[in-house]
This record gives sequence, structure tokens and C-alpha cells, in this order.
Amino acid sequence: MKKEAKTGLIILGVAGAATAIVMKVTATPSGVAECYGYCVDVDSGLGIEGVAVSLSGSNNYTTHSDSSGYFKLSNVKAGSYTLSLRRLNEYEEVTVPIQMASGQSIDLGSISLVPVTPPEAPGSFQGVVWDAKTWDAIVGRYVDIDGYVSSEPTDGGGHFLIENVPPGQYFTLRVEGYEPYSVS
Repeated sequence: MKKEAKTGLIILGVAGAATAIVMKVTATPSGVAECYGYCVDVDSGLGIEGVAVSLSGSNNYTTHSDSSGYFKLSNVKAGSYTLSLRRLNEYEEVTVPIQMASGQSIDLGSISLVPVTPPEAPGSFQGVVWDAKTWDAIVGRYVDIDGYVSSEPTDGGGHFLIENVPPGQYFTLRVEGYEPYSVS
């Protein structure tokens, strides 16, 4: 008696995007279960090598995708598991519950992974401050831009440097003893 393949669809959210995993279920001759598929980059569609693929539940199984993105977890005992695909610091982790039944072979197809957006590096502010009435450099004062303060007072020419400022928009400059200057 030939068993027919069953197909299911799982939709899950990954980093604000939807990822669809279409599962094709067939029988395995050995009575244990297996699952396999490909890890691919969502943008390029190319396979991703080195993705950690695991099933966590009453038993744990782990493997890594090969150079084409292919992975296979074999000899899995029947049970409820969480399938996890991750490549730290490069792609968002994908997790999905999965039921493994004895004798099943589950083709997960291509699973798209979303690249992690690296945080922007902090920057710095530097400039010169002077008195608007006398046009003299403002010397020996700390400069504050929206809460980020220079580590040293201004030098003899009114120069300042504020380091390790996260990316963003900043609008108000303050110097000790002077009215704040705002840019709109």
C-alpha cells in the first residue's frame, strides 16, 4: 500500500517579514522521523552555509547547513519540537513548532532567512564655538548637544569634540554660561 504525501503550510513572522514554510510529508521506512530542507538568503535566494539547525523538545537534534544551504536531521524520535534555524549576528533566528511522527519524512523546502541589520557605529561632533557679540572663541567651557557632553572643555580656539554619539538627529547646542542654540 502506497502512502500519499501530505502538504501543510506554516506561516511565521521573522523580523517584521512573513516567511512561509511549505512542508511535504512522506513516509520513512525505518519508523523514525526525519526533516530536511534548504536555508536561503531572503534577498538573493542563495543557500547559506553554516546555519545551526536544531530540533528542541523531549530530545534534541542539531546539524548545520552545508555549502548549498542543505540540512537534514535524521533518526528523530516522534514528538513535539521547536525547529530553530540561526546564524548568529548574520541572520534573524527562525523558530517554528513542528510535530514529528514516527515514519515521517518532512521536506521543509527552502526556508528564507532575513539578514540582521547591523547597528550603526557611533559618531562624533566637533566644531568651534564663539561669542556672537564679540566673535571671540569661547574657551574652557564644556559643550552639550542634546545631552551628549564634550569630555574636555573647549581649547584656546573654542574647538570641541563629543565622541560616541549614537546616530540620529540633534538640534540643540549648549555651552556653559550661554543661551542654547537650536537648529530646526
